[in-house]
Amino acid sequence: MSTATTPESYAEKAARLTNNWQSGSGPLRLQKSTISNLFRYQPRGAAARRLSLGEFNHVLSLDKAARTVEVEGLTTYETVVRYCLEQGFLPLVAPELKHITVGGATVGIGIESTCYRYGFVHDGLREADVLLPAGTIVTARADNEHADLFNALPNSYGTLGYILRAKIALHRASPYVHLHVEKFRNVAAYLEAMRIATESPDLQFVEGLFFEDNRYFLMTG
Repeated sequence: MSTATTPESYAEKAARLTNNWQSGSGPLRLQKSTISNLFRYQPRGAAARRLSLGEFNHVLSLDKAARTVEVEGLTTYETVVRYCLEQGFLPLVAPELKHITVGGATVGIGIESTCYRYGFVHDGLREADVLLPAGTIVTARADNEHADLFNALPNSYGTLGYILRAKIALHRASPYVHLHVEKFRNVAAYLEAMRIATESPDLQFVEGLFFEDNRYFLMTG
């Protein structure tokens, strides 16, 4: 599990990374400590130099007024959720697998039971520092000169650059969730119940589960 405190500042780590990136020669590969399909299958001996991103895994700050949290790209959702919950907040969308990282879910398509209200994980992204292939780092937002990169990050799977820092949106969290599970046998009735649930202002979480023997479960919170 990544931690929410850091002995070295994000700026210091970013500066060292770019210096190491640009000072050597030959092909490069990135290394990380969390599970990743992007990094899992790599030819043996394919690169003379490997740079680790494993230390970019901390929560940096939380702004209660703006309802945003800044995290490093390899921070897991387990760490982010725990940190934010202590201050009464949650990410708009928090994938249920605790090892998923903020950067990975942003450049992939991260989903969860709040998506019907807030969209995908990347719809909660407000700003990102992106490590580009040349070894430079740019800050991308929807309203600056790197807006094209910002808009292209979702579903890019790291092919355009790697997120080192992200500012993501939060919503208020209550101390408890009242979970209700309803079972259906008729798919039309099930889908209608789900439609009604997604239009309810009282619900924060809506999720469905199918089984092959015509059992449909609607879970709301």
